[in-house]
Amino acid sequence: MSEQRIVLVIFPAQGQINPALQFAKRVISMGARVTLPIPLHLHRRIASKTSIPGLSLAPFSDGYDEGFNPVDADDSALTLHATQLQQRASDFISHLILSSAKEGNPFTCFLHTLLIPWAPQLARRFNFPSAMLWIQPATVLNILYHYFHGYADHINDKSKSKTSAILLPGFSFSLSPRDIPSSLLQREPALSSFLFTLFKEQIHQLDLDPNPIVLVNTFEALEEEALSGVDKLNMIPIGPFIPSAFLDGKDPRDTSFGADIFPVSSDCVEWLDSKQEN
Repeated sequence: MSEQRIVLVIFPAQGQINPALQFAKRVISMGARVTLPIPLHLHRRIASKTSIPGLSLAPFSDGYDEGFNPVDADDSALTLHATQLQQRASDFISHLILSSAKEGNPFTCFLHTLLIPWAPQLARRFNFPSAMLWIQPATVLNILYHYFHGYADHINDKSKSKTSAILLPGFSFSLSPRDIPSSLLQREPALSSFLFTLFKEQIHQLDLDPNPIVLVNTFEALEEEALSGVDKLNMIPIGPFIPSAFLDGKDPRDTSFGADIFPVSSDCVEWLDSKQEN
């Protein structure tokens, strides 16, 4: 069997980098090679902390080389960032795919995480076998899928009362309003509206795939119902995404969760050290 070369496309955020790196370690240990396109501002922060044989970081400019903070951004800034990321990342990844093929090292598989609904379109353009790497629980994906397939009014109406029971297909138990992702309920106007739009388009892209494969950061004993809760989706549990030393012990040296893009103050470290001593 020829070597599998995977291009893994992620949304540039801390919550996606570490699960992506854990997944990369897992497939690299099985003989694959992984290329991770990443914006320059993130590459500068994690390159020196991330040394994984078989993993290549491919830096590109997303137009925000000094970084972008979505928390304090308004609608227009969020939209501009998403547009810039889509255009620049798509161009860069397309060139990466073509140049790798020309050099005799073609990619064989295309994987992407959430919040980048343009990624499946790119995979289809190059006729790649592809899958979504869902870094959240399968239950969250089920909620999102059903919300955009006829259950929006039910979820919104029931969520107005904190004690209401929300019933969705595939679950033998009811959900409460606090189980619903806040982006669906528009609790934080600018950022929630931005995320709502991305999730809606992400689900639409799954509908366009005749056989959507979703690799989920969970395991069967934890979410057995959720993994089979949507007939349309082929959800495959491959989690949890944690270092081998804490999971199966096959590599005791693997104790790092990934790369922290936020600097940790010395005060914080001293406080944690003092707690450990106590």
